[in-house]
Amino acid sequence: MITPVYIEWRDSAGVEGWSEDCELTPAIIQSVGILVSETEDSITLTISQDDNEPPKYDYLLCIPKFAITRREEWNTE
Repeated sequence: MITPVYIEWRDSAGVEGWSEDCELTPAIIQSVGILVSETEDSITLTISQDDNEPPKYDYLLCIPKFAITRREEWNTE
């Protein structure tokens, strides 16, 4: 069974190269994916998984829990 998850999280900001602008603010990122794993410190999502046992994943994203501002899980049943 897959668990679709919606996550909003704060990401860092940066500027490439030399810059006079030092007023950066973190971005709010919105991610939707399939829950792969969760630990005390992080949550890992994927955009696709196959039906092998164990499954193989396409594009994994690990988000630290301290950065998460909103989380919703959707029931697929």
